[in-house]
Amino acid sequence: MSNSIINNLSILYVEDDTTVRESLSSTLKILAKKIYTAKDGLEALNILKDNKIDLIITDIKMPNLDGLELSKKIQDLDLNIPILITTAHDEIDYLHRAIELNVDAFITKPLNISSLIQSITKLAKIIATRKELEKKKHQLEQFKKAVNFSNLIINISKEGDILNISTDNPLEFDLFNPDKIKIANIKECLSSDNFLSIIKSVNDLDIFHKNLYLKIGEEQYTVNITAFANEYDDEIETINLILKDLTKTLKKKDEIIEKLYIDQITKLKNKFALYKRINELEHCNLMLNIINLDDLGKVTKMYGYKMGDEILKIVSKKIIQIIQIEQNDKISFELYQLESDKFALIVLSQNNIETEELNLIANNLITKLERGSFEIEDNLSLDMSFTLGIAYKEEEDILTEALIAKDVAIELKKDFVFYNEITGIKDIFAKNLQLQKKIKKAFDEDRIIPYFQPIVDKDKNIVKYEALARIIDTEENRVLTPFFFLDQVKASKNYSKFTKTIIEKSLKCTSILQKEISINLSFEDISNPEIILFLEEKLLKYSSVITIELLESEGLKDIEKTISFCNLMKDYGAKIAIDDFGAGYSNFEYFFSLPIDKVKIDGSLIKKVNEYKGYVLVEAIVNFCKKLDIKVVAEFVEDEKTFETLKNLGIDWFQGYYFSEPKPIEEL
Repeated sequence: MSNSIINNLSILYVEDDTTVRESLSSTLKILAKKIYTAKDGLEALNILKDNKIDLIITDIKMPNLDGLELSKKIQDLDLNIPILITTAHDEIDYLHRAIELNVDAFITKPLNISSLIQSITKLAKIIATRKELEKKKHQLEQFKKAVNFSNLIINISKEGDILNISTDNPLEFDLFNPDKIKIANIKECLSSDNFLSIIKSVNDLDIFHKNLYLKIGEEQYTVNITAFANEYDDEIETINLILKDLTKTLKKKDEIIEKLYIDQITKLKNKFALYKRINELEHCNLMLNIINLDDLGKVTKMYGYKMGDEILKIVSKKIIQIIQIEQNDKISFELYQLESDKFALIVLSQNNIETEELNLIANNLITKLERGSFEIEDNLSLDMSFTLGIAYKEEEDILTEALIAKDVAIELKKDFVFYNEITGIKDIFAKNLQLQKKIKKAFDEDRIIPYFQPIVDKDKNIVKYEALARIIDTEENRVLTPFFFLDQVKASKNYSKFTKTIIEKSLKCTSILQKEISINLSFEDISNPEIILFLEEKLLKYSSVITIELLESEGLKDIEKTISFCNLMKDYGAKIAIDDFGAGYSNFEYFFSLPIDKVKIDGSLIKKVNEYKGYVLVEAIVNFCKKLDIKVVAEFVEDEKTFETLKNLGIDWFQGYYFSEPKPIEEL
């Protein structure tokens, strides 16, 4: 019989007979982790003061303090230590008293080692069970403490009467503070429909979980509510509500969203607002002008970026002046700021605009923009030239086609070009258009999908997956990676739709994968209000399984905007990772500003880790991250030698073709 369960015990053996005590303790030392011995109850109590004891084996008859008196003292001290009493056959009176004291086990003298081990083993199992229960109890207490720390716990009756409110919440969530307003019943601040929904779920023994509005006094709050029943004898006694106040988080989100629709230099609506507006105007008579500032790049190089920003402000004001004059009852204009050297002008008409009128609008715009110089400073005026690309709403993708028309106009050195009048487009434009149509068809036929590459631990166990975008090209029977299509997708109005499609499909696969997944987002994604709103919706359901990976170089574009995004996502429960860390210049400001959970070391460093300089650099990054309690992932691991080197450096997780290539969900 295996005695491994006894090996973990610390046993106190109490026996006044020296020969018996020494003999049995020698045997027990072979079996147990630690043996303490005492000649009577008083000595045993002193040992108990200073040592952690799992089991007590004690004789009954002893001088000073006998076994029963010792058992009574242990009970009084509430030590909860099992006691095994050794007793002679003629100690019946003692035995009755021992039973009254709820002693755990008895064994008769002279002691039989086999019987003793059997008794100790039974008690060891009880001790192990108790320890496990204590561990779970401690975990539950810690969990309760964590829940109370970030939530408000309310206990209500089935009628909605508030019976108890947790008072150990140190946060600012004090909606039910009686100093504010006295609320006796939850129905006072919750709609009747929502209350009935909670009661129905609880009666069905389901857990209710939803974002609801609470009206307290004149204030309205957005609260995440989880409700479940307190049962006794199969009867629902009361209902627990766990409330998390989302009001501040949502307000912060709304402020971020509002900023993301506005260009911070010109204060015009930006490209994300343009994408949204184009979709809203699906059935309207619409013309789109892309206005290119031809010389802005040269001016910026000569005078600096601040001068470039000043020019954008002045040009935007001049365009606004022009369109205010041109606007009438039949035609209206909307101006947007795109990239640094481009504006977009929507022309809306109640009726179809004649070609002659369109030409007139374009001519007037160019003429008035180029008329006279732009006064930048007291002693500096600049002449600027402009180029227009124009497309109609009836085209397939008005934004892409207006951009192509602008490029053709620049190529042909024309003031403006209409997309529908372009003939003999050069190969580059033809290929662009062909790929755009291929991407649109992939959307229509649901052929934009995520592939998944596993991320493993040091034992090569899969711990998570990275979702990677792919397009299935049925025409050429191949799978396209982002290298072939990402630039074209980003240049189209479908980029938001593309990102949302990959996120949506990736998250749906988590029920199959049963693992956390990483999703790559570009700076364009985290600046896009549509993507942030979409992520908010998904994080309420999937927050515990999402890591958002941001390219290191992308975050440098606007550190403040990146910080706002990351903090918002962390509020919703997502993890944040910096991807390709170490590619080029690594900005350690991230570690002070961003709530980083993981760092992925760039593949260019991993490939050189078996060289001295590469090894030293990777080692430095790993040590730095360890001190900040940031997990480290090595990607592009391609062989066993590299894997072993990285393991020895203390890297947490690994990714690369050595373990698996990216695969569709059907192959995992």
